[in-house]
Amino acid sequence: MGLRAVSRFGCAAALLVATAWSGTATAAADASSASSRAVVEFATTSPHGAPSGIAFGSDRTMWFTEELGGRLATIDPWTHRVDEYPLAIPFASPRQITAGPDKHMWFTDVGTNAIGRIDPHTHVATEFPVAGAQKPLSIAAGRDGAMWFTEPFADHIGRIDPTTHVITELPVSPAGGTGPLELTAAGDYLWFTQQTGGKIGRIDTRTRQITAFALPDAAVTPYGITPASDGSLWFTDFVGQAIWRLDPVTGDSKRYPLAPQSDPTGILVGPDGAMWFTEFGTDQIGRIDPTTGALKEFQTPTHGSAPDGITAGPDRALWFTEFGGSKIGHIRLD
Repeated sequence: MGLRAVSRFGCAAALLVATAWSGTATAAADASSASSRAVVEFATTSPHGAPSGIAFGSDRTMWFTEELGGRLATIDPWTHRVDEYPLAIPFASPRQITAGPDKHMWFTDVGTNAIGRIDPHTHVATEFPVAGAQKPLSIAAGRDGAMWFTEPFADHIGRIDPTTHVITELPVSPAGGTGPLELTAAGDYLWFTQQTGGKIGRIDTRTRQITAFALPDAAVTPYGITPASDGSLWFTDFVGQAIWRLDPVTGDSKRYPLAPQSDPTGILVGPDGAMWFTEFGTDQIGRIDPTTGALKEFQTPTHGSAPDGITAGPDRALWFTEFGGSKIGHIRLD
């Protein structure tokens, strides 16, 4: 599996095999789908840093992690200047990053089994250890003012208070084996993908109750996830090579198949209302119109770029990391 397994499914999800579902919806490919004209790349200062997570910070720069370089970094959305900040911690391997309610950037560190925080103005970083070798993966800010994160190896959802730094861990299932992966916030809830069992999980940040929502096929392997304005959830199926839409109220779902080896990972709702996602295996950025189901794909200029995390910037553009190319990508929407 090589690079694919190292970055995406070190938690053994790469061994899963997704099967087709009879309710598949066809994503019609646009005639001009394989285009590179909209994609611009910016090199980082390290050729082997492996950028992974990316988020917009309170200092109005795009923050990203360098998973194999043990660094955090920023790129200015307007000048495109890149600055890197090494983590002075042995074995540091920051994975995901997001802005917290305290205006600091919070990140997971799978190398040190910790949750980290960096001041975007002083660039001072602090890490808070998570008990055991849990390798926290994804992180998001909850409406309750806390930072929440996934622990795939422990089958836990973790919570850290930004003020007291007290960490609380909640089991996803008494039976274990769920492997919570990516996490996203929507109102009072946090939604997360589970690498086994074909389920999407939800945690109420007020009551801390966890609820599981079954997908139509237990072999589906959800990875990235994002909420839509209509209350539906969209997620990537890394092994099944597809994008899914799920209505958690009715249970209705729809599958949008992609080409083999697309390996979709990150996903979000873009400023244009469409679903944008990264294709780790084919070096493309995908777009699905949620109304028509039409699919467009944009090729990155760098072969082996392995697009990974994706987010919206302040410039009506999408920014994404290139794990394989050690670059930051950019697509303008106007």
